[in-house]
Amino acid sequence: MFVSFAASSYREYNGMMESARIEARAHFNEIVNMRHWAATLGGLYAPITRHTQPNPFLEGRVEERDLTTPMGKKLTLLNPAYITRLLSTNLVLDYGVRGRLISADPVWEDNRADDWEAAAIKDFVTHRRNDLIEVARVNSTENMRYIAPLYLQKPCMKCHEEQGKIGDLRGAISVAIPMAPHYQVARGQIVFLGLAHGGIWIVGLGGIWFFGGRLGETIRKLRRSETVLNEAQKISHIGSWTLNHQTSKLTWSDEIFNMFGFAKSDFGGRYQDFLLVVHPEDRDRLDRAFWDSVKRDTPYDFVHRIIRVSDGRERYVHERGEHETGKDGVVARSIGSVQDITERVLAEQELIRAKEQAEQANHAKSEFMANMSHELRTPLNAVIGYSEALTSGIFGDFENDKQREYVSDIHKSGQHLLELISDILDISKIEARQVELYEQNLDVADLLSACVGRVQYMLDQSSLTLSVERPGHLPHLFADERRVVQVITNLLGNAIKFTPRGGRITLSARIDEAGGYAFCIEDTGIGIPENEIEKVLLPFVQIGDVMTTPQQGTGLGLAISKSLVELHGGALILESKVGAGTRVTVRFPASRVG
Repeated sequence: MFVSFAASSYREYNGMMESARIEARAHFNEIVNMRHWAATLGGLYAPITRHTQPNPFLEGRVEERDLTTPMGKKLTLLNPAYITRLLSTNLVLDYGVRGRLISADPVWEDNRADDWEAAAIKDFVTHRRNDLIEVARVNSTENMRYIAPLYLQKPCMKCHEEQGKIGDLRGAISVAIPMAPHYQVARGQIVFLGLAHGGIWIVGLGGIWFFGGRLGETIRKLRRSETVLNEAQKISHIGSWTLNHQTSKLTWSDEIFNMFGFAKSDFGGRYQDFLLVVHPEDRDRLDRAFWDSVKRDTPYDFVHRIIRVSDGRERYVHERGEHETGKDGVVARSIGSVQDITERVLAEQELIRAKEQAEQANHAKSEFMANMSHELRTPLNAVIGYSEALTSGIFGDFENDKQREYVSDIHKSGQHLLELISDILDISKIEARQVELYEQNLDVADLLSACVGRVQYMLDQSSLTLSVERPGHLPHLFADERRVVQVITNLLGNAIKFTPRGGRITLSARIDEAGGYAFCIEDTGIGIPENEIEKVLLPFVQIGDVMTTPQQGTGLGLAISKSLVELHGGALILESKVGAGTRVTVRFPASRVG
């Protein structure tokens, strides 16, 4: 009986130690998987809270460490090390488990190794060990301590480039499981065994049940840790996989089975089983991309389609992976993640289709307007020509002044309509990208004189004063003469239309501070409300109330002028204030100054 009790106690002790080792490795794998998941994403953005403050280590290393959403919510980047520290904190709070990153050259003081961890890291460097697990003290209490080395991989270099190169020992991940609960379980079991051996004929069956229950609790704790990881993957539609190249064994997380519609019982655990799920049109490309990355030992990143086994539906997934090499330098294991991005891909495709349809509709509209404008100009030119001939007296004098007035009205209306049709034709060509520039070196003095001459009749009729200001000598402007005259004349016409009698208009030309040409048209007119300035630069837009005058147009003049200036690589800037007037500046780049 004593030998049986001793043997049973010994087995219980070994079982308790193995249980502690399993729990330590389980929590270690949880931290490693979470860190790998975060590293493949390049980190996560989270709201700034008391627990998630901006990482000072990223300041100056990552340009977009902190962001503000369109709704004004402040976010900060949680890099993989930061996420690992948060997970470790939760492990301590939920399970009393102490897990943390250990750095060989710590930036954070919390990442500095204690004596046991420092000795383990030294042993990794000296003997190239893969891990170390044993019972050791932490703060005077015994713990099952597990530690494994952490080598720099490509995703780590974004934050740790200055601290080493890929493959260097960066530190380790350490997990400490308090042994007190396990000792308590073991002591209870040993006491129970003593009682059971003394009265086995009475409580034998009950003892077996009790033992099984306590061991089951430990197993349930391990399963709860696995469930937490599976739930996180389910929420984010991300699954993880591992391929052992030595055994050809492929392992999937639960979310990949759900994503692929694959029953676990039908999965053979081979790479070829995975290829059967891949869309036939993507299969060869994916296979080549994966094995090329294995051969070169480079990260694996691929978007492809799958055909779900359960229902035959087509889905889009994004795969990422990395490879781990053995002591011989050959890739021994590949690990990675799969994310379902079907909704995102479909949304992008829908946006592309909508954009193409809108562009086609806009092109058809512009082409229609251009054709119609062209068809209208032919009969309209005849109307204008005949009205001019009648006015000149070629066909004889008018019988009375009323006839002369009617013919004059016909001529004016025809000219006005021709200007409107010309504007429509111009904006249609601009939208259809059919405007060609015939560029040459232009004398700016002659250019300004031509513009003033075109609006002189309007000035005489409106009793306005126009001043032209320019230095004595100005260099040439390399541009399309017809289009530049059209822009300046249009802007002068607007100034005349919207400036009351007795007002002043100034036209000036100069070389600006950037070395380019700046033409400025300034008036003392009625002005434009500040909230309407952007609108008047759009095609067919006219504003009412303060802008209402007897002279109206299509609302295309400013839009055409802005587009023609931009075709020259320049910019049109509109400044205005109600009751104080308007200033329009047309800028051409320094490259057009000759």
